[in-house]
Amino acid sequence: MPKVFMACGVSFLAITSLPMSALAQSTGGDDTETLADASTSGQADGLGEIIVTAQKRGESVQKIPAAITAVSGENLAVVGVTDQASLGKVAPGLLIGAQTGFAISFLRGVGQTQAAPNNPSAVALHLNGVYLPSESGFTPLFDMERVEVLPGPQGTLYGFSAAGGAINFITKKPTDRYGVDFNVEAGNYDAVKATGALNVPLGSGLAMRVAGVKQVHDGYLSNGLNDQDMWAGRATLGYDDGGSFTGTITVQRHHEGGTGNSAIAYTGDVPNPAYPDPNDLYNSAIPNYGQNYKFDSWLVTGDFNLDIADNLQLTYVPGFARVKDRQDLYFLTLIPGTIFDHHVTQYTQELRLTGQQGADDWLAGLYFLRAPNHYLRGAVPFLGTTIIENDVTSYAAFAEYRLRPADALTLTVGGRYSHDKFKGRNYNELPPNSAEDPQDVFPEDSRGRFDFKVGANYQVTPSSLLYAAVQTGYISAGFDQNGLLLSPSELTSYTIGSKNRFFDGMLTANLELFYYDYKDFQLQFNDGFIFGSESVPARMSTAA
Repeated sequence: MPKVFMACGVSFLAITSLPMSALAQSTGGDDTETLADASTSGQADGLGEIIVTAQKRGESVQKIPAAITAVSGENLAVVGVTDQASLGKVAPGLLIGAQTGFAISFLRGVGQTQAAPNNPSAVALHLNGVYLPSESGFTPLFDMERVEVLPGPQGTLYGFSAAGGAINFITKKPTDRYGVDFNVEAGNYDAVKATGALNVPLGSGLAMRVAGVKQVHDGYLSNGLNDQDMWAGRATLGYDDGGSFTGTITVQRHHEGGTGNSAIAYTGDVPNPAYPDPNDLYNSAIPNYGQNYKFDSWLVTGDFNLDIADNLQLTYVPGFARVKDRQDLYFLTLIPGTIFDHHVTQYTQELRLTGQQGADDWLAGLYFLRAPNHYLRGAVPFLGTTIIENDVTSYAAFAEYRLRPADALTLTVGGRYSHDKFKGRNYNELPPNSAEDPQDVFPEDSRGRFDFKVGANYQVTPSSLLYAAVQTGYISAGFDQNGLLLSPSELTSYTIGSKNRFFDGMLTANLELFYYDYKDFQLQFNDGFIFGSESVPARMSTAA
């Protein structure tokens, strides 16, 4: 079996915090620490603590035996993080790019090489705990409570798309106080960005929060390409009367328009008729005769919690996503060339039970995902049209138990069984295909997978933690650009680390070493004329 060794990475960080801020730690390959909101706190050891839910529980980030970056919405705005693509500013080791409406994510070097309908991401992106399909594009980050980035394979708690890690975008929830936020920015290229939010208490434990963003700028190229015309809105209804039941429903709408993007072909000293001035590649000699882009998405998330007993809670997290994406490209911006028209609908359900028995705690859950997909790639008449229809269904059951045989020692064991089904239809109008003899391709597959986690951590002092873990994750088979099935990839990680705070929280010093064993790398390629894919051996290494 082809094998990839993603060699060890080492990170050490020592950051002095500002007195008014708490530090959300981030460790891992070439990671650095970032400021996070200090408003959530547990003052057990006299230090401000940041509470995160990256491991499906509310816990102090400094007490979790894993490398996590947690950044508040306020600090995202301060450093100019407005969408997924700019998250690398605050989460080192993370790279997110876009390709025809798809989000392409890499974390610690693990990611996908090509976008395709129902090709699962290697890094699981979530909005309020609900998995986002890679087709959902760049989700704008506005009115955010915080963003959590958890590197490494997270197959036990997050499933097939978390071989490289998991990212959770957590939006602000309604409160019982009236509030209004509004901000407007302007720049060159007629750039304007406006954000706002309104919070309204409705009484009897109900409250609503409505937020939106509008961002536009002219094209960076002289022919109008590489512009932006984006808006998004979100409405959240929350219920909390102080009793045993709490619930939140969020509906988000996101629209992108404009002419779309265009790559600049830099040819050095070789004359380029498209860009006559080699020192000004933004001045294009080719006019734009109709290239355009349209993207629309609807996201619905829910989070409902019921306290069954003092130490027993039931959580239900449903999700829905609908994406429509169309891009009309023109050959040399003159002749109608390629049309990408893509529709995806995704349904997810997660039911989770968490409990505590003495000093020990545990969780167990069930998960379901279904994503039917329709994709049309049309070219100029003599090149034909490809129609891809596929469907992914995934079922999973998972559990994790944390045993504390001593006050300072915690042992963790967890597992997840997943069963994935893939079914597709791929039709190309090129000869010898015809209405009488279409020669369709019907890829189909069904397979099970077990992932595990074994770890231990030791609280040496109230402010110093040692930990080690072995865990696995995988990228499911999925479909390539031609609608054909890929072979699944597997990743096993081995980590040891330490988290420390000194001088009453003024200094945080964390260290983590990790080693990745990667099998069956999914390579997808495009040589300019032909899309293809294969599972190949490869070698990658990272170090800090």
